[in-house]
Amino acid sequence: MKKCNSNLLMFLFMNMLLGNVYSQEALNIYLSPKGNDFNSGTVDSPVNTLSGAKILIQKSIQEKKYREVNVLLADGDYKIKEEVVFDSLLMMSKDIKLSIKSNGKDKATISGGMRIPASLFKPVRSDVYARLHKSAAGKVYVANLKGDAAAGVFNVLGEEGEIHKNQSGDLILPPKSSDYSLLTWNEFSLQLAQWPNRGYSHIKEVIKEGPTTRWLKPEESPAPYSLENPTGGKFKTHEQTDWAKWDAEFKKNGQVVVQGYLHNDWYFQSERIGAIENGEVQLLHHTRYGVVDSQKGIPRRARVVNMLCELDQPGEWYFDIQEKKLYLWPISAMKSSVNISVAGGGNMLRFDQLSNVSIENIVFQNGGELAIGINGGENNKVVGCDFRNFVKKGVDINGGKNNGIVACTFKGLYSAASISGGDRKTLEACNNYFINNEIAECRLRGYGVVGIHGVGIECSHNLFHTMNGALIFKGNDITIEYNEFYNMGWEMGDWNACYTGSDWASFGNKFQYNFIHHLMETPGAYPVEGVRNDDLGMGVAFNSNVFYKSGRGSIAFSGAGNDCRNNIALETTTVWQAFYASKDVDKVRAEWEKRRAYDDGIKRRGDKEDNLWRAEQNYGKMGWLFEPYKSKYLTLKKIMNDGNPFAPSFGVINKNYVQESSMSTSGSNKGGLYMHGCTVEDLPITTSWEYPKPITMDAFVDASTLNFKMKDDFQPMVGFDKIPFEEIGLFIDNYRRSMPDKDKYRKAIKKRFDGVKSNGGRYDMKTAYKRYPLPIYLE
Repeated sequence: MKKCNSNLLMFLFMNMLLGNVYSQEALNIYLSPKGNDFNSGTVDSPVNTLSGAKILIQKSIQEKKYREVNVLLADGDYKIKEEVVFDSLLMMSKDIKLSIKSNGKDKATISGGMRIPASLFKPVRSDVYARLHKSAAGKVYVANLKGDAAAGVFNVLGEEGEIHKNQSGDLILPPKSSDYSLLTWNEFSLQLAQWPNRGYSHIKEVIKEGPTTRWLKPEESPAPYSLENPTGGKFKTHEQTDWAKWDAEFKKNGQVVVQGYLHNDWYFQSERIGAIENGEVQLLHHTRYGVVDSQKGIPRRARVVNMLCELDQPGEWYFDIQEKKLYLWPISAMKSSVNISVAGGGNMLRFDQLSNVSIENIVFQNGGELAIGINGGENNKVVGCDFRNFVKKGVDINGGKNNGIVACTFKGLYSAASISGGDRKTLEACNNYFINNEIAECRLRGYGVVGIHGVGIECSHNLFHTMNGALIFKGNDITIEYNEFYNMGWEMGDWNACYTGSDWASFGNKFQYNFIHHLMETPGAYPVEGVRNDDLGMGVAFNSNVFYKSGRGSIAFSGAGNDCRNNIALETTTVWQAFYASKDVDKVRAEWEKRRAYDDGIKRRGDKEDNLWRAEQNYGKMGWLFEPYKSKYLTLKKIMNDGNPFAPSFGVINKNYVQESSMSTSGSNKGGLYMHGCTVEDLPITTSWEYPKPITMDAFVDASTLNFKMKDDFQPMVGFDKIPFEEIGLFIDNYRRSMPDKDKYRKAIKKRFDGVKSNGGRYDMKTAYKRYPLPIYLE
C-alpha cells in the first residue's frame, strides 16, 4: 500500500514540475467504436482505433508541446490487429504524461483474435452423430468456416500449442508461438475436447518407453521419426473408452496430443500422438524422459486432447481442420449477443523508454503474445485493468524505475505478468512493483505465472488461486508480502506456490506476512510445500507467514544464509525442512571438486550445480569481498569464507509455531523440523535453531473461517510478533473498487476439503480427479 501512495505522490510531483516546461493545456483524444480514424479526435468527432489516436498524437505534439496527452475510450470494444508502439520519438520527450483509459461508465474492451458470429452455428445434423460421443447428440452446434477468414486462425490446436498446420495443410514443428489456439465464450476460456474431462487417465502398461533427450551427449541427435513411422513411447491405460471411435477419428484427422505427467510429477508435457490402434497410444517422437507406467508406486497420468468423439460436456469444442468445421457444446443459449472468439495475435501495446504512462480501467481480452509491454522509463503504471483469455501473457515490465501493476485481474491466460529491473552488479534498485492484483485460472504449470527478477521489487497484497502455476522470484532486495495463495498445485509434484533457488548471489530477499493454504498434494507423489529456496539457494528471510494445509510442509531450504522465524504452520507437519549436507571437511572438499568439473569443461557450464560461476556473473570474481556486496550482505562473506555453502549454515530457525496435533515427536521429522537423512542436531554450529512451539486452533479469532489472527488475549511465546493477518490479501482503494469476499471464498475452500489431508495418504485412481476444480463456467 505504501508503494502505491509513494508512487502516486511522485507522479503528481513530476506533473507539477513539467507544468513549468510545457503548455498547461492537455491534449484529449477521444475514441469510440462508432468513430472514424479520419476524424479529428474530439469528443464530437472521435477516432476508432489506438493507431488512429497515435497519428493524432504525433501530429499534435509536433505542432505544440503538451504537458499531458489523454486517450479516452468510450464504452465498447476496440480491435487491435497489429502492435501499437509508443516511444520517445513519437512523444518528442519521455517526460510528457500519457494516459490511456476508459471514459464511460464501464470499462472499455481492447480485443485481439477473431470473433465468430453465433449466427454461423447450427445444430449438428443426425448424420454426424456417429462421430460424436453418445452424450453429445442433440447438444452440439457446428459452424462451417470453409471459405471464411475465421478458418485460417485455427492453425494451432491444443492448449499448449503443440500442433501446427499451415494453410496448405502441411505439418510444421514446432509451431509459431503467436498462432491461435484458444476458443472463448464471453469472459470464459473453453476447454478443447479431451479425455478424461477432469483429471487424468492412468498408464497401465508401457509397451515401449521411447527414445529420450535428457541424457543425450553433445554430439548426439534425437532419434528420427516421421508421420508415417512414429518412434515415440507406446502405452495402454487403465481406463477404457470407445477405441473404435478413436481409431476412426485419428485416421480422419490425426491431430491429437497427449498431455500430462508421463514420467515425473513435476514435468508437465504435451506430446504429439503418432498412432492410435486398439487402445494402444503411441507418441510421434522422442520425449525428454521417456514414458513409464509408474513412479514411486503411483501410475503415470495422461489425457488425450483434440478428439471430436470426446466432446462430451458443455464448454468443450473441436475444430475439424480438414472440413474447416468448428464444433461446440454451448455453455448457455446460443444467442446473437454471445461473444465467441478465437484468441490470438501478437503484442497489443508497447511503450519504449517513456515515463509517466498510465493505462487505466481497460479490459484486454482474447489476445495472443502479450497485452502490454513496458520497456524502461520511469513512473509507468498499469492500474485497474482486466486481462483475460490470452494465448500467452498479460503484462511485461522490463527494467526502468518505479514502474508497476496495481489492482488488475488476470484470468484465463497462460501466464499473468513479469516484472524485472535493477542492477545486480551494483545493487541499484528499480523499485518496480506488483500490488493488489488477482491472478487465477492460468494454464502454465510450474513456475512463472508471475515472474519477478532483479533488484528492489515489491510484490504485495496479491491473490493467487485456482491454478497449477506459481510465483517465481530471483534477485536481491525483493519483498514478497501480504499475499494470499490457495487452491493451487493439485496436480503437480515437487512444487511450491512460491519458488526461488540455486542462486549464491541472492540476498536481501524477504518473504513475509503471506497466507498459503489448501495446496492439496497428490497423495504419495513428490512433495508439495508452501515456499522453497531450492538447490542451495541463499539469502531469503521467510518470516511471519501463516500456512494451513500447505501440502507436505511450509518452508524448505537447504542452502546457507536463510531464515525461518515467526511462522505458523497449521494442519501440516513441518514449518521447515531441508536435505542433509555433511559438515565433514573431506565431503565438503568433494562438493567443491564437483564444481571444478564445470571449470574443466567436463560438465556443461551454467547448470544449476555450477553455483559459484553463476553467482560470479552477478557480483564478479569473489564478489563477496568487494563492494557493494561486501558491506551490504555480511552473511554472504561469512558463508564463503567459512567454505561450506552446501549446508544451511549462518541461518536462524526459531520462534515458530506448529499445530499441536500435527507435530511428530521423534525421528527426522521431530517437532515440526525435518532434515532428510539426519536430524536437526546435525546442523552446522553456525545455525541458530530451536524446535517450534505447539499451538492449537483456540489461539485464533475464528479458525472455522480461516481467520488466523491471534486473539487479543492470547499470549505468544517471548520474541514472537503477532502477525497482522487481517491485512493479508487484496484491499479496496481508488484503483480496486471491488474484490472477492475473503470470508466467502475461504469458507468455501475449507468446506470443500474438510476432513481431507493436504499431504500423504494413498493414491486412488478412481477419486484423484476430485481434487481438480471444474471449469469455472460449470461450477
